[in-house]
Amino acid sequence: MTSDPQATCSTCDKPATDKCGGCKAITYCSKDCQIKDWPKHKKTCKDFHLEKIIARAADFIQQAFFGFSEQTWDTPIIKIEEHPRAIVIYYDDQKQNKSYFVKFPENLMVNQKMKMSVLCALKCEEPLGWMSDLLKSLLEGLNITIEEVNLALESIPRNLTYVMPNGAREDIWPRHTHAAFRVTSSKTKRQWILDISGPQYGIYKNCWEWPTYQKSFAATLIRAYPSGTHESLFKIVREIKGNPSLTHGVVGDAAKCHKVAATNWAKENGMSLSYMMTLEDEVFEQQKSHLLKAMNGAVVAFVKTGNYAAKVRAARAYTNAHPGKAEMECMQASQLFFNQLDNLMTN
Repeated sequence: MTSDPQATCSTCDKPATDKCGGCKAITYCSKDCQIKDWPKHKKTCKDFHLEKIIARAADFIQQAFFGFSEQTWDTPIIKIEEHPRAIVIYYDDQKQNKSYFVKFPENLMVNQKMKMSVLCALKCEEPLGWMSDLLKSLLEGLNITIEEVNLALESIPRNLTYVMPNGAREDIWPRHTHAAFRVTSSKTKRQWILDISGPQYGIYKNCWEWPTYQKSFAATLIRAYPSGTHESLFKIVREIKGNPSLTHGVVGDAAKCHKVAATNWAKENGMSLSYMMTLEDEVFEQQKSHLLKAMNGAVVAFVKTGNYAAKVRAARAYTNAHPGKAEMECMQASQLFFNQLDNLMTN
């Protein structure tokens, strides 16, 4: 048990100095009081412990995704406008890039929330496609199920508008549906939404109990798919010639480096990622920082040294020769994939 001199005992209300070793949320003045309270506290302790680990996982996945998105940034931005109900992003022509990746425009970010919003703009499926294995590793051993859910949000705190080089302007909401992870406790059936890309809608909290999330944004569940669904889709899309071979092919190769770095870090440090999630707060924050640094470094190295120049040239040549074809093939592949999956899940 750990000290907390300002607390009172959960059993007798006397000054307490020790926290429950499981949930770290309840304090006791003595071992006797803790034993006496255990029959009542047992269920709460386990529920709190589970929720804490899930919340840690959501935060870790989001930080990992932000780092990955920043290091694999591929679209120049001319300017950004911040309004009370919207952020407006003016994109430049990506085809003018000498390389595929460009430096993230840190100089245009007026605050951290704007940066979070920009990093996940139009990317709600990417955390699912690139981070599903990482989430499984973080939550390994828990009595839960992980799904990838498609959601309709009827209300959002703030919209995001993008303006293309040709002047075309579009709000991402309500035209686009949303995607997130859903974690369900097999025992209690409690559900949490891990909304990694929520900042694009002004949703900065990344872990919500489903009833609260549903009420806050008038959210409707459209469909739930098994964990790994978007990863499987991305493997199909990366084979399409043109831009998808970059957005899902080259970036997919960077994601592999990201994933391998996490696996190697766990081996080198002699601990599983799921064990890291159970560490005391201070130690956890230290280890989390080290792991994120290792993962980010692997992506930086790939971007700097990866042999993908020929793929970029081939993709751009194909796009110039067949304008719009890759986008159509990508849409068709996605529709076919989900139609087939829906049929399998309903039969």
